[in-house]
Amino acid sequence: MHTVVAILITACVSVEATAEIKRIVFIKADGLSFDVVDRLVHKQDPYTGKSVLPWIDYVFYRNGTRLSNFHSRGLSVSVPSWAMLDTGQQSIIKGNLEFDRFTLEPYDYLNTFSFLLKDATGKATGTAASHVLDEFGVPVVSDAYLPSERFVSVQVTARELQSISPLRILKGIVSLQNPRKWFDEWTLGLEGMDLLFDVFERDLIEQLGNPKIRYLDFLSPFFDHVAHISREPEAQQQAVQKIDGVIKRIWTAIQESPLSNETALVLVSDHGMNSDETLYSQGFNLIEFFGGAGGGGHHILTNRPPQSEFSFKALSPTVPLVVTSSPHSYYLKGKSSDYPTLALDADGNERASIYLRQSDLNVLHILFQQLLRKDLARELRPAIVQGFFATIERNRTEWMKLLSDVDEEISAIRRSANMTDKLRADEVRYREYLLALHNLLTLPTDKFDPSRYKIEQLIPTRALGQGNSVHDLQNYVVGLADNGIALHKDGTLDFEKSFARVNYFSLLRAVRTRNNVQPALSPSPVDFIAVDVEPERLTGALPGDVSGLLTAVWLFQDNENQAVIVGRRRSDDQFESRYIPVRELTQDRNGDIHFKALEWSSELPLNIWEDLKLPAERKSAWLDAWHSDGEWFEAFHTGKYTNAVVNLQELFRPVTLGRFSPESGLNPDAQLIQRFRNRKRKLTAADFVIFANDHWNFNFRGFNPGGNHGGFFRASTHSTLMIAGGNETGIPRGLRIDHPYDSLSLAPTVLRLVGKADEAAVARGPVIRELLPETGSAEKVE
Repeated sequence: MHTVVAILITACVSVEATAEIKRIVFIKADGLSFDVVDRLVHKQDPYTGKSVLPWIDYVFYRNGTRLSNFHSRGLSVSVPSWAMLDTGQQSIIKGNLEFDRFTLEPYDYLNTFSFLLKDATGKATGTAASHVLDEFGVPVVSDAYLPSERFVSVQVTARELQSISPLRILKGIVSLQNPRKWFDEWTLGLEGMDLLFDVFERDLIEQLGNPKIRYLDFLSPFFDHVAHISREPEAQQQAVQKIDGVIKRIWTAIQESPLSNETALVLVSDHGMNSDETLYSQGFNLIEFFGGAGGGGHHILTNRPPQSEFSFKALSPTVPLVVTSSPHSYYLKGKSSDYPTLALDADGNERASIYLRQSDLNVLHILFQQLLRKDLARELRPAIVQGFFATIERNRTEWMKLLSDVDEEISAIRRSANMTDKLRADEVRYREYLLALHNLLTLPTDKFDPSRYKIEQLIPTRALGQGNSVHDLQNYVVGLADNGIALHKDGTLDFEKSFARVNYFSLLRAVRTRNNVQPALSPSPVDFIAVDVEPERLTGALPGDVSGLLTAVWLFQDNENQAVIVGRRRSDDQFESRYIPVRELTQDRNGDIHFKALEWSSELPLNIWEDLKLPAERKSAWLDAWHSDGEWFEAFHTGKYTNAVVNLQELFRPVTLGRFSPESGLNPDAQLIQRFRNRKRKLTAADFVIFANDHWNFNFRGFNPGGNHGGFFRASTHSTLMIAGGNETGIPRGLRIDHPYDSLSLAPTVLRLVGKADEAAVARGPVIRELLPETGSAEKVE
């Protein structure tokens, strides 16, 4: 047997050594779980005696290569996952929806209808995600080909739609009985979806007849949409069979094309789906939670209207945002359009990114309102004025630097001969925000008369301000205390007693269901909360060697079971991480972080102790050490949370957004413009991310009973990657690769397979060595 295997391996390598892939075709299947595909491929159709997925079985299992342990990296949500698959680089996009904290400009990456409409009318081209990637010079796989050589279908990173007939698409949509169903990504009518993607598929098949076209792709959303709605195996099977039909038609067209022998077909998904036919996925309404009095009474900004008892309204017909007004607001009733205080990205369902208004802006707003009261007690006024200016002073250094730096950047934008409409709009929005800060910083302290000012002149409207610290989030100001303003004995403002505060970590984890009808589900909707921590605040408190920290992520599971995940770069430029168990972590007002040491146990976040497959006596030594991304992946990819340690680092790792140092070669103004873009990207970071317990979700539009994704559960991250090719491509036949790989490996592997080594060098992920002869081979599996 070993001799036969050796002969087969040698045959694979010798074929690959002379292989040539002239054309690559991608079928991108959104949310397609490998486990579902593998189960269905081995399920026999009683009528035909063949697999219920006959074409996936024939093309990829019998005549191609499949990866049995391919996983999404970072959050298992579409946009960052597709961005990593398409670029082979750590994603600079961290969610399906992001907000600029200073302007509340939305990055609504899944709003592909706007892209289709603009492309059809010729007004603009490129999706929101492609614009972000382009700003920082991050190439995608299709960039390795000339525009005349590629056919790009609608997808989150598309820049244009070559040869597609957008007017035909729009006419078809209008012809539907209820075209309004099509306009929302998450309530897409199946009739409209079929029409749209039928057009894309037909156009792609037509382009296969053109030998000049060397790159083609097609996105299929069928499985993701169905699996969110239905947990029934039959419904999910039908969705995969629809994809199987697409593969049949495209594979058949490839065989009839002029480059059939040199064409490779790739089936890939962005993430998996956490679905169980025995369980209904349960929903927890974060809008109701944060909008309630106990959650802070927030006016909440989202990109989709919720199904909720609260009133909501769109801010503008041209901006895809709505605000859900809270009747429980402590001090902003009727001000939801001007002062939303929380922005929410819950796309991805198993996780939600939370953006809160800077707590000190709340303090200033509340104190200013008090100073405008006609009935304010005389002895309170000087204390409130003192507290108002003390809050400004606490932020003065940071705000002054912000004003100076952004003024430099905006001035460079104005001088630029290549100022785009986007940069011009950014300049206007940022100046509005900075003007309010400037007004605050220049208020006269000796003759301050609040009646001379409107609140909008001092507290920026439609803005959240800088991010909140851990201390802020543990002591978040939501309104006045029940007893109102309190003073110290010396007559100064008592900040602690004057304001109602919320500790969002303990509050969210304290949520319990009153009647849990599914015993297999936890009564707690929230699993843990992750928040970025400044590494320099931790260095002196952490045990062991923690020099050179670049990242630090705090995981709050409960007060007694927490962890800090820290990261740094080794001398060989490899990133490495360490997981440190802690308890009772707090941050004081000065920024110092305090916690108590915690022993290794089975109660820690991420099942870190249970999922490490080592003898008990060796676990502590392994976990106490630093490990590379690959070592973490190898150790945990079969566990409950797969590669969560690395994925959390991916989520919070500082983004390198281009060079703006003197060594970059850019002129001074170009450096400042790049610094401005860098600033804007950093301002899209959320305050914290909430992760749902297994089979819970946060989809406020209508809680998905079928399945969800977004977190780090193995079912959510376990993706599909398969490749097959013609006789001259050298793609191994009948090969199963069991070694674990993630999203970063696709782009460099494909680019090297098609002979574009220079482009592959830009991608940073490890190649799939079993597919490349110079890096090794894999076992042949029948």
